[in-house]
Amino acid sequence: MKEIRGSLHTYLYSDKSETSFESFLKREFFIVTDNDKVETKIADLKKDEFLEVTYSSENEKERSQIAIRDNLTLFKEEDVSYRVNRLGIRTSGIDLVKDYTHTLMAGDSFTFGEGIPYKMTWPYLISKKYNCSFENLGYPGASISKIARILTTILPIKKPKRVVVLFPTSGRQELVIDAPPSSNDRDYYTINYQAGFPPKEGTFRQPCIDYEKSLTSHVDKLDMYKNFYIIKLLADSLGIELVVSSWDTEVYKELFNVFDESQIAGHFHYLAKDKKNDKARDGMHPGENPNIIFADAIERAIGKRKQKDR
Repeated sequence: MKEIRGSLHTYLYSDKSETSFESFLKREFFIVTDNDKVETKIADLKKDEFLEVTYSSENEKERSQIAIRDNLTLFKEEDVSYRVNRLGIRTSGIDLVKDYTHTLMAGDSFTFGEGIPYKMTWPYLISKKYNCSFENLGYPGASISKIARILTTILPIKKPKRVVVLFPTSGRQELVIDAPPSSNDRDYYTINYQAGFPPKEGTFRQPCIDYEKSLTSHVDKLDMYKNFYIIKLLADSLGIELVVSSWDTEVYKELFNVFDESQIAGHFHYLAKDKKNDKARDGMHPGENPNIIFADAIERAIGKRKQKDR
């Protein structure tokens, strides 16, 4: 039996220090596109250093090259890059560990802004509307479970004024598996897994297949409800203003079963098939216009909440 060097709780949450910020994000590296096609570890960055990368993953790189080749997007490769800090965040430039943060935005690649310039992302647009400090906690491929874990870790520490969450589909899950015996630096790995799409090869393929065989049609929805309530109750208990939405139509409908209507922004509509300017560099994610429209929807939701609280 593999010797366990640390508890799962320590791995996932650690303590209330910078280590915990690194742990809850669990993004060790991005693919840096250059002549050598090297992997650069974010962990090597110093506190005041940032890393400019062209793609967030090899999958994004492949999708983008196809979209550009087939004229499915107006963006070119050089139009988009990601500036990330030592925590793996597509950062606004603040120090999340020590600086006050007025608004936190959480979600998946739609929040991260995959395939579009930083200043086109809805988190950036919201920060400009309210002239507030913010940080983008979007994680490409994140599940609702992962988003809940990130928020349960960071909200009690940072206590921002507002948190905005754009939920993904409920079919994703954050799986935690034992690290292989050859691993010297950790006991566990986290996998962001979409049911029906196991990795084609590698260490993580079989655990994903095994997990999928164990599912029933209600497991993901049960998880979704639990995480909705966790996020809502946590924000309420800390006095944090909460705004939620989803780009998934079924998940969006379910929001009304848990959250107050005043907490729900308009649905994130995206990817008009006949408009290339509505698509990101990869031809799949939302481009500039959907982000502008969604930022306006959040602004309206915040305005309605303020009216209700008067």
